[in-house]
Amino acid sequence: MRGKLSKTLIHLSLNCVPKQPQRTMASKPLSLESLQKLQKDYYADRKNELAQNVCTRFDPFEVAISRKRTSTALHVYNIKVESEAKPVTNQENSGRCWLFAALNLFILLG
Repeated sequence: MRGKLSKTLIHLSLNCVPKQPQRTMASKPLSLESLQKLQKDYYADRKNELAQNVCTRFDPFEVAISRKRTSTALHVYNIKVESEAKPVTNQENSGRCWLFAALNLFILLG
């Protein structure tokens, strides 16, 4: 049980660490001409400008939701999972999920 607990804690702590974006270096810097061409190509497609305007006014995550998919989703749950321990501690978006996961496991073992 202890080995499984350690693996679970390690798994939880690794999944809670924000992942750093990988940075890649270009072989040469972008020239002003390249940037101007990229900008011209970007604004040549009206959908890009529309998307840019929408995302500056509204939350991009809300805008990107597929209404077709959400309207066809069936939200019926027929399996009930019983709680194994005392009520779970709410971290309230504090960013410390690894700490709360560990405490909840200790409560379960205690």
